[in-house]
Amino acid sequence: MASIRRAAYGPWAGFYAGWAMSQAFHRERLYEAVGFSSLEDFILRYWEANFQRRDAHDLLGLGHGFLRQFIALFFDQRRIDYGRQ
Repeated sequence: MASIRRAAYGPWAGFYAGWAMSQAFHRERLYEAVGFSSLEDFILRYWEANFQRRDAHDLLGLGHGFLRQFIALFFDQRRIDYGRQ
């Protein structure tokens, strides 16, 4: 079970590391200024450790919500008839 959780938390950690922190944070390697030796170290010790305190089911629900709200996945512009109301 722990390996399943590890596999689930890793992608969330990578996603949030890229999304929550600015481009400058990554580009300028500011994670080193706060005590991490590398980007991988930052993701593992900060983000993944943070997500391991959460219920994996909650993260799955959050992911499902993200996908349902990402309109580009479900929007087929070819099927719209702008002439009809």
